[in-house]
Amino acid sequence: MIEHLTLLFLDGVFVTTISEPIIAIILVTVGFAIGIAIGMSGIGAPMLFPILILLGMPPQAVVGTNLAFLAFTRIFTATNHAKNHHVDWKALAIMIIPIVPSMFLGKIIWEYVEKTQGSQVLDDMIFLLLGIIFMGLTFYLIKFHVLKKDFEHLDFISRDKSSMDSSHKQSKRNPIIWLITGGPISLIYQISGLGAVSMMLPVLVKTLHSPKIAAGTMALFGVFAAFVGTTLHYSMDTISFESLLFLLAGSIPGSIMGVKLVDKISARKLLFVFSLIIFFSGIFLLGKAIMSL
Repeated sequence: MIEHLTLLFLDGVFVTTISEPIIAIILVTVGFAIGIAIGMSGIGAPMLFPILILLGMPPQAVVGTNLAFLAFTRIFTATNHAKNHHVDWKALAIMIIPIVPSMFLGKIIWEYVEKTQGSQVLDDMIFLLLGIIFMGLTFYLIKFHVLKKDFEHLDFISRDKSSMDSSHKQSKRNPIIWLITGGPISLIYQISGLGAVSMMLPVLVKTLHSPKIAAGTMALFGVFAAFVGTTLHYSMDTISFESLLFLLAGSIPGSIMGVKLVDKISARKLLFVFSLIIFFSGIFLLGKAIMSL
């Protein structure tokens, strides 16, 4: 399969040439499956990275393409949260303050490592960072949700029209925590293309005391950061637009279907399956980084 997904590096620009229709079909199918996962749980993007790597796309192009993919795919779910009043706008406003400078710093670090150490070292850094993020996310999902006796689905795509629940109304405001966490998470997001949503979730659940509000605020934060990251990666020419179009052709209808299926599948079982996939993806990425040492 890999030989049919020809990836060229011309004058600093990643160019993707899909030479056989089967590759286009694979990308649309992958996008559709991940769209369903995102629509049902808000999680799914970690599965895209190893698939694109296996298809032969360079890690740097995968990061930029994945950010653009997330920016457009999550619009639907974020809009749904805003419509259902599941967003703490004050927390969101504070968290997005450091996004632009932090992600621009990530761009500087990216270019510095590539210029001084070479593309291979940058690729290894991406693999290592993502491997660590995936392992941490697996631990969080299993320990605090899958194995939790009083399991409570995080309600990433809630259809409840009610406003903020009483526990959120009574919660103490934590502007400093939101400001401090928004910066480092945005920087990591720019370099890895993943992790902003998953790393911000525990912070928001703890400080907002409402899974619904945490999920909605997290979704909009992720969309905003993804669009900023996409803009910066566009300036670095690390986005495969041809692959992106095929992925979005599947993910947009997939996310809509995922929302419709959210009440028909056990949330605990769904998160357990995703945890296993993310865990083995983390092993795969860490192995890629270690093997190149």
